[in-house]
Amino acid sequence: MAMSTMFVVMKTYDGLERSLRCVSSALSQAHDDHRQLQHAHASEMERLQAELAQIALERDQAIHRDEVARQEIQSLTTTNRNCERMLIHVLH
Repeated sequence: MAMSTMFVVMKTYDGLERSLRCVSSALSQAHDDHRQLQHAHASEMERLQAELAQIALERDQAIHRDEVARQEIQSLTTTNRNCERMLIHVLH
């Protein structure tokens, strides 16, 4: 009776050790996967930040070109009006 109880305890202990090894292995794999995902996430965030910075730069350049174009149009409009006035003055 004592031997069969001891045998059952040893079998239970072996089963628990196997379960612990499986859980430990799964936990280690999950940890490695988590670390890889963190690295991929960090890399993607860096890429997106660089892309966002580039888009912001292009936007600022477009705004500047628009401002320059508006100033040129205003200057040409003023020049055109002055030329019209001079032409009218000369014709009179």
